[in-house]
Amino acid sequence: MTTYTIECDSCGRPFKAARAHALTCSVTCRVRRCRERQAAQAAAAASLLHRQSALIVRMTSAADAAERDRLVAELDALAREAEATIPAAAA
Repeated sequence: MTTYTIECDSCGRPFKAARAHALTCSVTCRVRRCRERQAAQAAAAASLLHRQSALIVRMTSAADAAERDRLVAELDALAREAEATIPAAAA
């Protein structure tokens, strides 16, 4: 059986793996990597939500119809960005 020496994506230590595409050295590192990825997605979602909320506030206070239309287009662009960035946003 062939073994591969790979650097763990989570802790950075080298480890011997049975598969060439292995990413982590242990279950602990795999869970840590997953949680870090989820935290990054949550932070991205919070940032997008904050930007969308600020746009909605500006949109509701805009008296000019053209300004409201511009803000709606910007809000739609943010929603598309959220779908592209955060897999859960598309659901």
